[in-house]
Amino acid sequence: MPETGALVAAIETAVGARAEFAGKPEPHLFRYALELGGWQAGNCVMVGDNYGTDIVGGKRVGMLTAWLSGLDESAAASSASSHPDADLIVRHLPDIHHLLGG
Repeated sequence: MPETGALVAAIETAVGARAEFAGKPEPHLFRYALELGGWQAGNCVMVGDNYGTDIVGGKRVGMLTAWLSGLDESAAASSASSHPDADLIVRHLPDIHHLLGG
């Protein structure tokens, strides 16, 4: 079964134009959410479990990022060098609460 990228490429070829993507990690979705809330990117944190969409997308608009890696501490430490853009790497969401003193 073809994935979205293959289908988009076929449509681009058929119409002779390049598609513009609105989903993650493109900045449009993030900017729209910030605008709806009346927030500034520098005052927000993108918390996500998918590095390639959530963290990369948050960084593209200037947000702080917290990557929920699902990895144990030693694996997360080694992963930090291969994922340098994440401001914070934690295993699970409750870890952020703990780091904030909760």
